[in-house]
Order: sequence, then C-alpha cells, then structure tokens
Amino acid sequence: MVTGAGSGIGRAVALQLAREGWTVALLGRRRAALAETQALAGECAASLHAFPCDLAKPEAVAECEKFRPHVMLLDVHMPEAESGAFCAFVRNSDDLQMTKIIGMSNRLTDGQIAQLVGRGYDSVLRKPFTVRQVIEAIEHAHALVA
Repeated sequence: MVTGAGSGIGRAVALQLAREGWTVALLGRRRAALAETQALAGECAASLHAFPCDLAKPEAVAECEKFRPHVMLLDVHMPEAESGAFCAFVRNSDDLQMTKIIGMSNRLTDGQIAQLVGRGYDSVLRKPFTVRQVIEAIEHAHALVA
C-alpha cells in the first residue's frame, strides 16, 4: 500500500513495484491522479488498485482492512494526530497488526524518527532516497512478514 500514489515519489514507487510484480494499493485524495498513475503503468496496471481516500477518515481505514497489506508506505507528514491514530489503528487491528509500516520523510531528525518508531512505524526512510532504496526497504519488511 502506497500513500500519495497520485504524484511524486509515491507514484514512482508504486509504478516500480508494479513493474517488479507486486500488487499495490494506491492511496491518495485525488481519484484522477490515482487513475493517471494506473494509466502510466501500462501493461502492469492490473496490479494497481486505486483507493481514493483521506486517511483521517474511518472509511479509508476500512479500505486498508479489505486489502490486508503486508507493507504500508506512508508519508509521515500527514498531520501528526492522523499519523499517530492511523498507526494505532493498524497495530490494534486483528487483520492488520502484522502489517509493516514504513514512513517516508525529508525533514526529520533522528529523535523524531525514534518517536515515530515508538508510535508504531517499523522503519522510516529519510529523503533523499532512491526508488530502489524504497523497494529494498519493502522487500526487507516483506521478508520479515512472510
């Protein structure tokens, strides 16, 4: 599951995951942007499933439960209360508690990263990072789940 999959690094990661054979849930607020990500995937588009949503809303969390992801990639710059509540929900959900959460950020200190890990993130990638580094982090997290 990739948040922010309608543009930027979220889109790039989702497209690369699809090329490598992963099934990916695309999360983002703009339906049209998610559809554009799917269109850019070409023959891999069937492995991309768009879920236009706002993670601060309960119905978005319900979509996460339906998909039952092994790994979630989250932009850690959603409002703090939202990211904390979302992680708490994942950790307390019978269906999602084994899901690994990888945060992505470009402006966190080591102390802030430690706080995120304390709130439920399994790891945090600090920008600048390459799409390949994200894929490797996902593969590592997935190996721990499998």
